[in-house]
Amino acid sequence: MNIEVKNNIALVREPGVLITSGPSAMELLASVRYETGCTAMVLFKERLDEGGFSGYTSKPLRDFIRESNQGRHVCFQPDEASALAWLERAGA
Repeated sequence: MNIEVKNNIALVREPGVLITSGPSAMELLASVRYETGCTAMVLFKERLDEGGFSGYTSKPLRDFIRESNQGRHVCFQPDEASALAWLERAGA
């Protein structure tokens, strides 16, 4: 798998859609952890079956994204630099 590691953060650069379901997300998380030892990962929106997040208008989904961004485990960011900065602030 094409993974770059920066500051103990795995940036998954593998082409194509990688997450199509909950089980595929868990498999990817486990694979990245096993291959890199990293406890944090940046996954680009193109690797998700549905694509970007800004176009979604569902209030429950928008609430989930907002609440996730306030936590320390899952975050939705518009670009790599923002994701890395968030992970570093979160102590990844």
